[in-house]
Amino acid sequence: MTPQIEIELTNLRSSLIELSNMVLMQIDKAGNALNNADIELANEVMRYEKRINGLEVNVEKACENILALYNPVAHDLRYVLSTLKINLNLERIGDYARSITKIVKVKGEAFKPALIEMFEINKMFQTTHMMMLTVLEGIETEQSTQLKGIFMQDDILNDIQDQSPQRITEHTREHPEDLGDCLNLYITVRKLERVGDHLKNIAEEIIFYKEAKILRHKKIKNK
Repeated sequence: MTPQIEIELTNLRSSLIELSNMVLMQIDKAGNALNNADIELANEVMRYEKRINGLEVNVEKACENILALYNPVAHDLRYVLSTLKINLNLERIGDYARSITKIVKVKGEAFKPALIEMFEINKMFQTTHMMMLTVLEGIETEQSTQLKGIFMQDDILNDIQDQSPQRITEHTREHPEDLGDCLNLYITVRKLERVGDHLKNIAEEIIFYKEAKILRHKKIKNK
């Protein structure tokens, strides 16, 4: 007969996978809404945020119940502790997706394609999508081998953000009328860079519970 704690851990993993898929969908929809000035899709992302918040609370309660009732140790304990942190990071990513769609709603019309290209917005969305898929695979399979690639992908997002202020300065010298749109797109860049940070945090937590290695504050070898 399967011990009850194993049943609870299996259910917990299923909920975490569900939350991860929901967050991935939110990021993808936010990108489509921004590119297409799709207000209806932006509203859908904002409505869906309530479901993400509800599932995040359920995952947190499930972790607390396992800790209180079953006193897990070793790998199981690391898994529950990591899940608590992964859960929080996923919820924050959902918040950023919602914030991006707010920009879409306030703008009310499409951004100039040249500005989207200048800020490499689509490259950032594509990068976060791939990072999210890697994280989701790590959660589903509990394999940590591919996760270290996330740290290099996060560098891509960091580099784009670092270059953005100079791009704003150079562009608005000749096109001052674009300043408002540039600032809104820079806010989007900042939010996507933060999404990358949260995905990196999740990767670190998966590596922690699989390998018992704490990667925070350490450089990845051969980064």
